[in-house]
Amino acid sequence: MYTKSPVASRVEKWLDRLFDEEPASLNECRTFVLFHMFLPEIMSSYGLGLDGYVFRQRNSDVTLTVKVHEGDTPLVAFTTSADTTGCMMVFLRSLEGSRIRWIRDKYPWF
Repeated sequence: MYTKSPVASRVEKWLDRLFDEEPASLNECRTFVLFHMFLPEIMSSYGLGLDGYVFRQRNSDVTLTVKVHEGDTPLVAFTTSADTTGCMMVFLRSLEGSRIRWIRDKYPWF
C-alpha cells in the first residue's frame, strides 16, 4: 500500500468516517463490499452468471456496464450515475427491484 501518498491519507480519512458511524459512509462501504465481493453470488441467485463489469467516465457521468449470461445467452445492462459508487448503488437497487433492462449482448466476452 502507498502509505505516504496523498491517496493513502484520503483513504484513511474515509475509513475514519466509518468508525464515526456516518450513515452515508457505512452505506457506501456496504455497497462496495456487496458489489465487489458478492456480485457473482448475487447474480447467481437470479439465475445469471456474471461475466464481468466495467466503469467508464464520460463527461460528468460514469457508466457501469455489467455483462452476464443466462444459459448460453449473453446479456448486458447499463447504469449511469454521477460516480462509480452511485452506479453500484443504482444497479443493486434496480436488480433487487427487478428493474434492470437486460439486452442481448452483441459483443459478449465469452
